[in-house]
Amino acid sequence: KQFDAVLLETTGLADPAPIIATIKSNQWIDDNFVIDAVICLADAKHVQLHLDEIKPDGAVNEAVQQVAFADRILLNKVDLV
Repeated sequence: KQFDAVLLETTGLADPAPIIATIKSNQWIDDNFVIDAVICLADAKHVQLHLDEIKPDGAVNEAVQQVAFADRILLNKVDLV
């Protein structure tokens, strides 16, 4: 049976770039699946803290990467702000 869709979910803060690169680097996966969207789930109460976090030189701010790569941003915990 063929899949209608495949959903990949990362827990916590994760830079989506390596995940997308892995999918795109496999020819069979790239030929048979389409990345329809990258969705970022953001905690409305704490998202600004994560976006403003200063990382050591050379370190990636995963929150910024998630928001930058996202086609859509889904805010949760909006009742707390």
